[in-house]
Amino acid sequence: MKIIHKCPLCKSGNQKEFIRSRRFKTTYVYNSCKNCKCVYLANRPEKEFMDEYYGKTYNYEGFNINRSSLGKYYKEELKIIKKYKGKGKILEIGCASGGFIEAALNHGYDAYGVERSQKVINFAPDFIQERIYCTDNFEEAEGTFDIFYLSHVLEHLEDPQKIFNKIKKIANKRAIVIVKVPNIDSLMARLMKRRWGWLAPPEHFYHFNYHSLKYLTEKNGWEIVYYITRKGDLYYLKFLLLMPFIFLPLPENIKSVIWGITDRKIKISPKVLSLFHSLASPITNRLHRKGLGEEIFLIAKIK
Repeated sequence: MKIIHKCPLCKSGNQKEFIRSRRFKTTYVYNSCKNCKCVYLANRPEKEFMDEYYGKTYNYEGFNINRSSLGKYYKEELKIIKKYKGKGKILEIGCASGGFIEAALNHGYDAYGVERSQKVINFAPDFIQERIYCTDNFEEAEGTFDIFYLSHVLEHLEDPQKIFNKIKKIANKRAIVIVKVPNIDSLMARLMKRRWGWLAPPEHFYHFNYHSLKYLTEKNGWEIVYYITRKGDLYYLKFLLLMPFIFLPLPENIKSVIWGITDRKIKISPKVLSLFHSLASPITNRLHRKGLGEEIFLIAKIK
């Protein structure tokens, strides 16, 4: 186990313990930097453990999902991206089964991806697999790019600063980068605490908010031009649906059933959850505008 004594982003020693979470018979500790506001895993497994974890334990089946529903999801993002870069060549770093690549191709972009796991690449149709490089090193992708897409990648990296500098080496002039990460300032994170689904030690080395992302991007030569928070995955919708019951003074056996539902042990139809979210959108949209949405979506350009 590697112990981190200073903030990996700003090197400040001014920190405090943020939260503890026990997983795989180990208690993991996240510290919060008082300087750049970054939350980081202070006791990290060695590389050999993480390689084995991603090879054997990590759940890749979650990437084998309905591609038509993914297309609708990415359509909203691509509308925003087109305002900043209407055409060009895209590289998705950590592309999984290539759902975004397929959506980007359908919207007129020339899209490619890199992914470390051949297991998850195999979920993609053949014409998408042809556009994915199976590698840890995205600099192996051929040519230069106009748009870089990082969906839930930064929180997994040992040093997220390096990726922004590496991107510059294969970026065209006026390139942009799209970043999506869990929001540690979200209402979900605050209410769920150690039970928050996206806390996820040991694979999540970092957690970010606006302040830490602004520090990270600006320090490495990028400038945020678009920033929102928004809803998370279906787990988020389940929690919103059940939240009133979780905080009621109910018997513990009933609460344990409710926690089981939010912890993914009991399934609720995605259609039911989506319907609920549509009905609750006046409230959730207001939360998102206040920076309390579970996921951060930002676009940054080279300074």
